[in-house]
Amino acid sequence: MDEESANRVRKVLLTGSYAGLVDRRVALRRAGVQVRTAATGAEALALHRAEHADLLVTDLDLPDLTAERLCDAVRADPALRNVSILVVCGPDERDRRRGAACRANGQVVRPIDAETLASQITRLIAVSSRADYRVLARVTTGERNRARSFFCRSENVSVAGILIETSEALSLGQPLGCAFYLPGRHMLVAQGKVVRQASSPEGRRFGIQFDALSPRDSVELARFVDRWGTLR
Repeated sequence: MDEESANRVRKVLLTGSYAGLVDRRVALRRAGVQVRTAATGAEALALHRAEHADLLVTDLDLPDLTAERLCDAVRADPALRNVSILVVCGPDERDRRRGAACRANGQVVRPIDAETLASQITRLIAVSSRADYRVLARVTTGERNRARSFFCRSENVSVAGILIETSEALSLGQPLGCAFYLPGRHMLVAQGKVVRQASSPEGRRFGIQFDALSPRDSVELARFVDRWGTLR
C-alpha cells in the first residue's frame, strides 16, 4: 500500500437502528475514520453513491429494504460495489443464513455492544483488499447425523482451495464441506480437507484444499478468478 492510500481517510456508513452504538466522536475519529448514518436503504445508497464509503454496516431488515436487496443493489452497480459490507443479524439460524446469502464480508450477531461493533468495523476497514475479493463461508464438519456448521471469513479463495480465519478448532487432514457465494453469482459448495494451519491476531487460519468441486462451480470460479485475480 502506498503512503497516499495508507493516509487516506476511511469512510464508514452505518445503516439501521443500532447506529448510535458507535461513539462517532471518539474511537473511530481517533483512527481517522469518518462515520455517516442512514435510517433507510435508499438513504444509504444515496450517501454511498455520493461519498463512496469503504464500509457499509447494515441491519438485516430496514424500513424500506432487506439487507439482501440492499447488498444486491450495491454489488450490481460498478460505481458502488467497491465497498466492504458488515451485516447485523439476529442469533437464530435463519438470520445467519440470510446474512450469508447477502454476500457480505462479515456478520455481527445481536445482542451486540459498542465495543464489539467498533472492533468489527476497525477490522474490516484496516484490510486493504476490497469487498469484491472476500467471501463469507459456511464450513460444515462431522458426519451427517453429527454435523456441525459455523460461519467464517475467507482470506483467500482460488480454484484449488480456500484460506479461512476462525476461532474454531480444526485439525490437519480433517474433512469438511465449504459453501460460499461468489459476488453476483450462485452459491458454490465444495468438499475438502484441512492442509495447513497458522495463527493470526484475530484467531486461527486454516488452508482448505478442495477435493470435490462440481464442473459448473469449477468453471464459474476459474472465470471469476481469471477476471478479478485470486479472491480475497
